[in-house]
Amino acid sequence: MERLDRVVRVMELVSQQGHEGASLTQIGYVLELPKASLYRLVADMEQAGLLSHNARLNRYFLNWRVFEWATTYFGQTSYVELLQDAVNSLTQSVQLFSYAAVLQGGRLFSVSVATPRNFYPVYVKLGSRVPLRGSGPGKILLSQYPSERVTELLDQEDRELGFWTPTPYTQSTSALTQEMQQMHQQGWALCRDELELGNSALAVPVGTTPWWVSLSIVAPTLVIAERTTELVDALKAVSQQIAHPLNMAQVVESGGTPS
Repeated sequence: MERLDRVVRVMELVSQQGHEGASLTQIGYVLELPKASLYRLVADMEQAGLLSHNARLNRYFLNWRVFEWATTYFGQTSYVELLQDAVNSLTQSVQLFSYAAVLQGGRLFSVSVATPRNFYPVYVKLGSRVPLRGSGPGKILLSQYPSERVTELLDQEDRELGFWTPTPYTQSTSALTQEMQQMHQQGWALCRDELELGNSALAVPVGTTPWWVSLSIVAPTLVIAERTTELVDALKAVSQQIAHPLNMAQVVESGGTPS
């Protein structure tokens, strides 16, 4: 189990480094292994198709097997196609970037994205991990939990290698928990310049509680400020359209009732 934990930690580190990849020094710092054990682990992961080494950059990247697994996951998960249709409809309607995010195991991931004709750079990519603190979906999904659980989840996230960098506008844990009840009651959350400067986001939950899926719209901060009411209404309308099918998809995949 200890070796498996090390493999997972390496995969998470390399994934979080994105297109820059991870150096052996970074991997060694995270694992705190003797050099011989570190070299052996990384070599085994390369042989298994989990990592690839770019000799020119001398950095490690995720390899083909990860893509193969991700493709299989998306293919066998019935709600992903439903969510993709939802964000496609949403983006077509408002002509802004939209995405669906899923909360599993205390971690938030984007599973569907849709880009408008006039695209602008955004932090979120398909399959990327999205921070709970500093994101619209993170806020609205956290708002269903008691403050103690919110603090636990955010502390867990802060310990996991610092996969993102807060902006000067990112709320503290205490400030965020104070707004939870209001967000829960109004049914939507706003992230203003907290994940990336210049862009803000609105998010709503999908389905019945416990919420685990969110729909979000991301746009330049001024656009969000000017169109907040319109965009929240659009998000809620699409959310309501897919809530029942989404809950049924969860029943099918869990073999029982929604958890």
